[in-house]
Formats: sequence, structure tokens, C-alpha cells
Amino acid sequence: MGGSRAGQRVERQSDKFYQLHGPYVEGDRRVSSVRQGRFYHSRYLRYRPIPRQVSRIDIGDFGSIVGGHTYMPIPSRKLAIATTEAIFEEERDPLNLVLVVDISNEERPKPIANFPVPIPPEELQVADFHELGGKFGPHNIHMPHQNPHFADVNDIIHICYESGGFWIYDIKAPGVPKPIAYFIPEAPKERKGFLPNQLATPD
Repeated sequence: MGGSRAGQRVERQSDKFYQLHGPYVEGDRRVSSVRQGRFYHSRYLRYRPIPRQVSRIDIGDFGSIVGGHTYMPIPSRKLAIATTEAIFEEERDPLNLVLVVDISNEERPKPIANFPVPIPPEELQVADFHELGGKFGPHNIHMPHQNPHFADVNDIIHICYESGGFWIYDIKAPGVPKPIAYFIPEAPKERKGFLPNQLATPD
């Protein structure tokens, strides 16, 4: 969509869906997920109203219909974590991602690893979290936002999976992220919200 003046009518030029999600500010850098399969890394100068794009990552056919969910830099490691978001309930999304991205050259960010998909513990008696119904895949990760009351992020990543619970991954070796702990709450006995559409309570 092109630029427009105040009061000028803007014609819709595309049926594609684009949405900015969860910008994260680090110094004069603002990193953002765009809901159409892209992750942007922009530079924002305080006295200039228009950010300058430094780089972006395209994920192509991977991820759900909304594409990128979170992009979080870890400056101390010259890394970033990028995630998509699970959406479909009755069928699988294309493979959702939790990526480790090398940002040592911020103009050429390079995905170097994808987090392994969580494997259900034996007590759940399923081979795949998709078998539980609803939807399965990554959603939120812990983000410190330079808040002194929040845990900093360095080697340990905390991530919630739809239907899969809370998982902790070790990225000391960034090319080989590995799960080290998890917490999976009991299935709800009553509906507490609007989602998921297809699963409210266990049988």
C-alpha cells in the first residue's frame, strides 16, 4: 500500500493479510514479526519517524497462515529467537518453527537451528501432541523487555506450546537446542475461554 496524505482516501491494493505483531525494542533497534511469513529487523532513530529496515527473514511455506509471531534478540549472544504460531485445529499447520538466528551480521541474519518438536511423555499415552485435539504448536516465549524484574535471557529459552504445555530449552550450543524440562498441566474440566474451538474438556 502506497503512502497517502492526511484525509486522502486510500484504496485497498491487495487481498493479502499483513499484521505487525509484538515489536521488541533493543537500543535503537526495533525487531518485529509481520503476520505473513516474515520477520523484520528495523532500526528506529528517536528523532526520525520512519524506521529504516536493516534486514528481514522470510520463512516461505513454513508456519501457519499468520506466519511470524515473535522475534526476540539476545544481544549478549549475537543471536535471536524467532517463532511462528499454531492456528489450525482440525488439521496440521505447515511446520511451525522456533528458530535460533545468528545476528552477528545484522544485515544478513542467518537461521542456524530449529527447536526440536516436543515429544509427549509416556503418561499422556499419545505419540504426537496433535492427537490430543485442539491445536498444537509454539506460541509465547519469555521476553525480558529490559525489565529488571524479569529474568534475563541468555542460554535458557522458556516457551509455551498450544496443547503441549511449558517447555524449557538449553541453547548453550546454539546450533543444537535441546529440551531440558517441561510442565504439562492437566486437561481442563470446564471451558475458561473462547479457544480452542474444537476442544473444551476431556472426554
